[in-house]
Amino acid sequence: MNQYSDGLSEVLLELSSFILSEENLSTTLQRVVELSTRIVTDSEAGVLLMENGRPSSTAVSSDLVNELDDMQRQLGDGPCLTAIRGGDVVKAPDMTDEQRWPEFAKAALDRGVQSMTCFPLVVRDSSLGALNFFSASKDAFQNERFEIGGMFAAQAAVSIHNSQLYLNSVKLAEQLKEALESRAVIDQAKGILMEREGLDPDAAFGMLRSASQNLNLKLRDIAHQIVDQRSASDGHKSDGHKADGHKPAADRVTESER
Repeated sequence: MNQYSDGLSEVLLELSSFILSEENLSTTLQRVVELSTRIVTDSEAGVLLMENGRPSSTAVSSDLVNELDDMQRQLGDGPCLTAIRGGDVVKAPDMTDEQRWPEFAKAALDRGVQSMTCFPLVVRDSSLGALNFFSASKDAFQNERFEIGGMFAAQAAVSIHNSQLYLNSVKLAEQLKEALESRAVIDQAKGILMEREGLDPDAAFGMLRSASQNLNLKLRDIAHQIVDQRSASDGHKSDGHKADGHKPAADRVTESER
């Protein structure tokens, strides 16, 4: 395996370094595919991930792989899905003799694919998906090529998993920020209604909630309207101008209660 060792080390180093700089999972998966075809040469490759028990996110090196992935999804079976479901490497060294997925094997042969090897992407006994290699030659993934593909897939599984965790944490942080901002503007709107209508906090929130339902608007949008209207009104007063003829948002909230 000496002839592959330098190239493998370089690719694995690049794989481990780029993941957390990517903007989304699709970009990450596409980079994994590009690196996999660099180290396992003369092949096409694709990543097929599972979401909620169904094959979903994909990245491919060519339209050929995309067509065969689509066929597997339509059939509900194939070497890639078998690798994902079983968590074991699936070899298909000669599609002309393949009996496990006859319809898929025919489609692969029709498109010039003679052999495949599918590596499950497993992290902590959980199968995330599969890294799949396609070749126009029979028995294309043997010996060093098979070992290299397996080592790359093992590292790719960890990197993809870390990318998913990172992107999910970013999404959660954004949702938390939005929730805190919504809470702040809702509290402001409650204060305005408490002052204007002489309500206690619970009653003011109840008025906002009822207005949200009656006006078919989100609670934070109702709150934003009230806060913006108060800011505009205060601005007019400080400038010595009268407010325009538009009905204040707080009035709309009050009327929705009637």
